[in-house]
Parts: sequence; C-alpha cells; structure tokens
Amino acid sequence: MRNLDHFVVTVEDLAAARPAYQQLGFAVMPKARHEAIGTANHVIQLHDTYVELLGDMDQCRFEPLRQRFASRRAAGDGFYINCLTSTDLKPDRDALLAKGHACGEIISARRQVTMPDGSLNETASDCFYVWRDEPRLTSTLFYAAHGKPHVIWFEPWQSHPNTAMTTLSLTYASDDLQADERYFSDLFGAAPAERGAAGLIYKTPRGERFEVFTHEALHTRYGQHTPARNGLAVLGVGIRYGVASLDVCRAALLGTGTPFTEDSGVITVAAGDACGVVSEFEQLPRKPL
Repeated sequence: MRNLDHFVVTVEDLAAARPAYQQLGFAVMPKARHEAIGTANHVIQLHDTYVELLGDMDQCRFEPLRQRFASRRAAGDGFYINCLTSTDLKPDRDALLAKGHACGEIISARRQVTMPDGSLNETASDCFYVWRDEPRLTSTLFYAAHGKPHVIWFEPWQSHPNTAMTTLSLTYASDDLQADERYFSDLFGAAPAERGAAGLIYKTPRGERFEVFTHEALHTRYGQHTPARNGLAVLGVGIRYGVASLDVCRAALLGTGTPFTEDSGVITVAAGDACGVVSEFEQLPRKPL
C-alpha cells in the first residue's frame, strides 16, 4: 500500500498562486523550474508530503504531459496528476505495465533549490505517469522517487503560520466509482478499506485517506463548500491538513482576511480562495506533556 507523496495543483497564473497560499497561512517556497520538463512551481513543504503549485504549462517540453493538460486547464485551476510514493520506479512501472496500465517513461523532475545556508542544490527526483484516457484523464496519478530527500524537505519551509504539519485526506469526485476502482486499487497496491455506493476510501500506511465520492455524496462531505460540477468525469476536489494548533490556524486566517467556516472542529476554506482546491484544517492529536 502506497503513501501519498505530493499533490499537484495546476494554475494558470503562477505569480498569483503564491500569495493565495500565503493568505492561507502557508510558507511558500520561491519559484523553481523543472530543468528537464520546463514547467515551474512553488512548493509548500509539509513534514512528509508537499503541495506543488504548478504553472508555466505553456513552457512544458514533455509532450505527453503538455498534450494532456487541456481538459484540466479548460476546467480552471485545481488538482491534477497527484503523486504516490515509490522506492524503486522501474519494478513499479514494470508491474503496472504487466497489469495493462499505460505507463509513461521514467523522466527527471529535477529542480534547483536554495538551501537554508544560501547555497544552491538540485533535487534528484524521477517519476512516471500512469495515464488514463478521456473522459477519466483527470484522475491520472503518478509515482515519484526522491534520490535526495534532504533537498525536498527541510526547515524553515516546514514551519507555517497556520501550523500545518501533514495531510489527513485527499478527496476526489467521480461519476462512476466502478470505472475507477481498479485503477486506484492497482496504483495504491490494495483494495479500498471502505467501499459503498457513495464512495471508496483507501487508507495509507501513514494513516492518510484517499477518498473517491460520487458527485452526489460530495454534498454530505463538503456542504456549502461543495464545488459545482464542471463536466469532468473524475477530478480532485479537496485536501485536509493536520495542524498543530487549530487556534493558531484560525488566527492566521483571520489575520490575512481569508474567509472560512468552522464546524465540528474543522476549518474550511472554499475552493475559490485556494486555487480550485477545497482546503480543510483539523487539529492533530496533542502530544501528552
């Protein structure tokens, strides 16, 4: 069973995406460019995952990815090509090919990073995409392996004004759960922990939840924050973060004037204020004194 690695939020205006996430109380890294692919990003480091605000898509030199951006871009900013963990990409790719999946080639996703001491370093991350065809293209996931994790995760970028530390859940919407279950199960390497008419829930070894709900069931999940259907058959909708202090998180959002609602111990920011991603914040269990 895989853990969640990182989450790609594609944006048309990368320059505007950074202050948008700073308004949410995140420390957002400076712009970096994928040396081989051509796209650029701003990264938000958590303690075991990260959020990638991906832009400059017109400069993408990796043609399979460039061609497959169209339907996601047409629907506006939001989740696309989210990533699962891998320790060895080649056997993982071979196993998925043997199951009949359309795996792309292993490519470099390296980018230059400024380290805390001011020196420049470069990530050693490789990945491959496991493509789906339209109309389910926007549920494509991929695997990544990080040869230099210390260049991916380091202080001070893991300390956020909203006290976010980890990811609790990633939520998708689907118009046909049966059409998606085999793909997601093969990619995660396990059947869903929970299966019902309203949705599928996968639980990773770290305890994260990957949720796939029907569009109708989203109203139960998100209430007034349920995004309007945009014509895509399946798409990423929301992310829930675990924070060290919900009180500090609330204060950070109030300080930036970010609108939110709060119910049953969860703070929710609408998708329109988070680059197309419903963003929730929940208190992590407090460590005993």
